[in-house]
Amino acid sequence: MAGLSLDDEELDEQLLTDEVSAIIRVPVGTLRRWRSLRPPVGPPCFPLNGFRVVYRRSKLLEWVLQQEASAGRAS
Repeated sequence: MAGLSLDDEELDEQLLTDEVSAIIRVPVGTLRRWRSLRPPVGPPCFPLNGFRVVYRRSKLLEWVLQQEASAGRAS
């Protein structure tokens, strides 16, 4: 992830669904639908204490870069 200036603590940050929604500009409902599909699609996430779903910022950034790479191969 060359060019990014996030430190390790920021990359390890846990984001809530509404925060991810704002970052990647995808509705919260879409994120919920993506993770309910089998297999799940969208950025990787996990339940925290079996209740609140969180996303690691580092995994979100990896997923965005994968989407960008995939789009480049498709065009």
